[in-house]
Amino acid sequence: MKSLGTWTKAIIYMVIFVVVLLLIPQPIDWKAHFGKDSDNPYGGALIYESLDQIFTQGIEINNRPFYLSLDTILEEQQNLVVVTNYFALDSLDRSKLLEYVDRGNDVFITGQYYDNQFLELFGLRTESMLNGTYTNPDYSYANFGNSQIKQDTSYSFKGSHYEWYFEKIVKDSLNSAITAISWGDDIDKPNYVKVNYGDGTLYLHSNPIAFTNYHLLKPDNERYIGHAFSHLEDRVTVWDEYYKPQRVDAEKGILHVIVSKPALRWAYWIGFVSLFLYILFMAKRTQRIIPVVEPYVNDSVNFMKTMGGLYYKQSNHSDIAIKKIKIFQDYIARTYYIRDFKNNEKYVLLLAQKSGHDRQLVEKILKLIDRVRNDDHVSEGLLRILNKNINTFYRR
Repeated sequence: MKSLGTWTKAIIYMVIFVVVLLLIPQPIDWKAHFGKDSDNPYGGALIYESLDQIFTQGIEINNRPFYLSLDTILEEQQNLVVVTNYFALDSLDRSKLLEYVDRGNDVFITGQYYDNQFLELFGLRTESMLNGTYTNPDYSYANFGNSQIKQDTSYSFKGSHYEWYFEKIVKDSLNSAITAISWGDDIDKPNYVKVNYGDGTLYLHSNPIAFTNYHLLKPDNERYIGHAFSHLEDRVTVWDEYYKPQRVDAEKGILHVIVSKPALRWAYWIGFVSLFLYILFMAKRTQRIIPVVEPYVNDSVNFMKTMGGLYYKQSNHSDIAIKKIKIFQDYIARTYYIRDFKNNEKYVLLLAQKSGHDRQLVEKILKLIDRVRNDDHVSEGLLRILNKNINTFYRR
């Protein structure tokens, strides 16, 4: 009892310790997630929830790479929205995305970093203003060129650390027209461009932080998001959840998630050490004697023998014969699927073929059955002959 009490106290202390760890306020996670389920400052929960107010034709979710998902898109045209920190595609995904745009769909992509091979297809590259005339590296700025939506004061977004913009380069590029939509403090350095490609359009944006929870809480920035998406048509819109930073973390496995959280990490190690100590000290504890359990006895056979003997001693041969015939008919129905039990030429031939017995045995059994049914009294000799022939039929 003393040992049990000690272990009980230890478990209670560990539970209290874990609960206290879970109740301690966790530091705010300022990591950029951009996912639709992330309510962190740089998560995408608010922008995802507001999409159905901007695009009223319906919102869908993509959780697969483009080479798998874009092939399943129906004939009607759609929008595709990608918000991430680093947008990079392999050759297969890149080819499927371009085919998707060429068919008349519009794609909006905002990322702080882009795969150079992707941008070079349109004669573009990204540059930062960190080493230029950028006076406040903790903020990035944006404003629109259209006078109807342009503000006197630029929109500001905290947390970008430095501002990226698109720059044209002299290289062989696809046949596409590029138009600047918005830029920062320098009109020669756009951060939002429109690229016409085939029958569709690519909208490339270089400041994904603007599309996060933290900045959507500011009314001015909420207007910026609405104006940015106003260039896309109101139609079915696909929100991408595959090309996100957290996908890389998810691929690391459940153990990575556990050790990345202080409370879960403590709980994991406490549980591991507790299990080790339990095995070490309690593996040889005294156990009560395991009782011997007698095997189950099937008394059905003995019961049937007793009942059969009782019928036989009472000389109730007719009742025994009738029950024997019913059991035989049930056996024929379950084994050979013959339910129309008749003593005629067709039935004799069918039963003989399915059972593999001689026709003479089948005819003999059926005649004995008819005799039992027609006689008012069944003798012991007739019952023995019927039983013998039916048992012969069973042994096949």
